[in-house]
Amino acid sequence: MQKNVDFKKNSQLGGKRVISYRYHKESRVITMLDEKIKEYDKRFGGFPTMIFIGYEDDEIIKIIDDCLKQEKDVYEAGYLTLDDDIEY
Repeated sequence: MQKNVDFKKNSQLGGKRVISYRYHKESRVITMLDEKIKEYDKRFGGFPTMIFIGYEDDEIIKIIDDCLKQEKDVYEAGYLTLDDDIEY
């Protein structure tokens, strides 16, 4: 089974880089997510990744697919709302 190296910072180790391994199957999902985000970015000009930080990768992929299918961004498709009190 192939392994990909994922470098992460660990604050407990003084900010040194720590190597953690992901199996190839999981890496394929991450690659698919990256491709979907790029596709969304091309069409709508930027995907709000920080808002979806607690979501699983497959959930985000489904949201992006739905937005692309509807030709609406995450706000127009109803996944996120803008605060009415804030002037944009």
